[in-house]
Amino acid sequence: MLDPRRLAVLREVAARGSLAKAARALSFTPSAVSQQIAALEREAKVRLLTRTPRGVRLTDAGRVLVRRAEAIASELARAQAALDALATHGGGTLRLGVFPSVARRLLPGAVERFMTDHALVDIGVVEQPVERSMHELRLGELDLALGYEYSLVPGPELAAELQTRTLFSEAMCLVMPVGRATVDGHRVELADLADERWLAAGAGTSCREAVARACHNAGFQPRVLSACNDLELLVSLVAVGMGVALVPAIAARHLGSRVDVRPLPEGGERRVFVAWGPGGGDNPNVHAFVELLAELGAPPA
Repeated sequence: MLDPRRLAVLREVAARGSLAKAARALSFTPSAVSQQIAALEREAKVRLLTRTPRGVRLTDAGRVLVRRAEAIASELARAQAALDALATHGGGTLRLGVFPSVARRLLPGAVERFMTDHALVDIGVVEQPVERSMHELRLGELDLALGYEYSLVPGPELAAELQTRTLFSEAMCLVMPVGRATVDGHRVELADLADERWLAAGAGTSCREAVARACHNAGFQPRVLSACNDLELLVSLVAVGMGVALVPAIAARHLGSRVDVRPLPEGGERRVFVAWGPGGGDNPNVHAFVELLAELGAPPA
């Protein structure tokens, strides 16, 4: 019999196009992924992958099996959702994947209100990269996840089985130490900051790419000296004079008058959404929590 866990590994390899990328997404070693695929090929008694100079590609048998694996993963998620929904007196478990800047604003209020009406539901929260949360939604390891995408950065398409609801969109803002918003009475523009020290999220993140693209459109490449994926910490470092930054509006709100903040239309915007997997529509706990997030997720002032 085919092992569903190995089928999930094959799905990830097919989606990523290489064993190494699949390994990173699954937090496995490439060797472990290769062993899982080899074991699956022994179970299936047929070759599933062909190695190429640029990675791997599915054989005809591999493509057939991946299509079946997608259906199996969806059914397993629906089965888990149905079990959760049948738990005693509206109980069950709600597993959430979140990222810090928005979770700090929305999650405590949503959890507090949810627990008032769903006291028997156990809520589990994990803070992690959005890409990992979306992957775990597909596998049924999470019920809900907060996500985002930047208008200046073409994001990867979400898997077809995931559903989303937009919570709000927010402007990208220039954040500068107090007193830097104007020069000689004129408002500072992005191009004026070409020689500044920049603070940004880590290389390879969509937030860093959004900053790079905005600066490129303004005619320069930012000199990023400090990288920090916690955007509120990054803004705090701007406040003490370490440099300047371009961040989503919500990340700059906590410091008030300690930094100069200016919305930057040419910096685009960030859309924040909540996503759920194929079984979410059958889980009343998921539906209730999505409604709370939508109610609380008004655009930042």
